[in-house]
Amino acid sequence: MELIKELGWQEKPLLHIFNKVDVASPERKFLVKQVPRIFVSATTGEGLVQLKEKMVEMIWEKRKRAIGIS
Repeated sequence: MELIKELGWQEKPLLHIFNKVDVASPERKFLVKQVPRIFVSATTGEGLVQLKEKMVEMIWEKRKRAIGIS
């Protein structure tokens, strides 16, 4: 988080992406507190659709705020 402050990105939308979900135990996923978060596996492709959908949603929300649409 220090790097985010250093770069002045505090107001930027942030999405936490956790890779290697195919090898992580389910218990480890419950330890993750960051939100919004997406769990993915580059090996199996798990979570990639959700990642793309969340990215589109976040971009659309930012765009709507920029042009004054609620």
